[in-house]
Amino acid sequence: MSNHYDRPRPESSASVSDRRGVKPHGAVRLSAVACTVAKAQRFVRAVHRHHGPVPGGYAYWAIAALSGRSVVGVAIVGRPTNRNSDDGETVEVLRIAALDVPNVCSFLLATCARTAKAAGCASIITYTLETESGDSPKAAGWDREADGIVSWWQHSSGAENGRIVKPRAHYDVRKVRWARRFRPTGGPIVWPEVEPPCMGELPLFGTGQ
Repeated sequence: MSNHYDRPRPESSASVSDRRGVKPHGAVRLSAVACTVAKAQRFVRAVHRHHGPVPGGYAYWAIAALSGRSVVGVAIVGRPTNRNSDDGETVEVLRIAALDVPNVCSFLLATCARTAKAAGCASIITYTLETESGDSPKAAGWDREADGIVSWWQHSSGAENGRIVKPRAHYDVRKVRWARRFRPTGGPIVWPEVEPPCMGELPLFGTGQ
């Protein structure tokens, strides 16, 4: 694990200009806006090369990248899918999907990292396939932490508890983990043990009761 917490990072390539104020060749001006997970899921379903929408219960928030007022990419952030990373203070970029517009993925990764830090997260992680270049996380200032990662559907434990996964071409490809580490984790988070009220005990909406 990297111990270089919150060191200065390069700007996302989507915002870098030369000293004369001229944008790099092919660059477009991008901006970010929050969007619903449902809208991001529909974009992922239509655009992503090999993944479908995020399974229910994992997604926390979503961000869209805009060129002008048109959505050109989305990112979905949520609970880490690997239980070893699910420490209560780490989030994962679960999906990034983009149209054929330069720098959208690196822009979204940089935006997700800033958002995660502002939300108090200790870390944010994501994965690429070993067959992918990794140019986007590198451009966004993420650290390459681990190579050759085998997902649970690639070994015998994937068959435990009756889990069955429909085979896909990329399932045979190992993965690379990328991360931004903002601070050390502080240990387990203790939540109060509060019994939720029965539905019949809830106050009526708008009555103040």
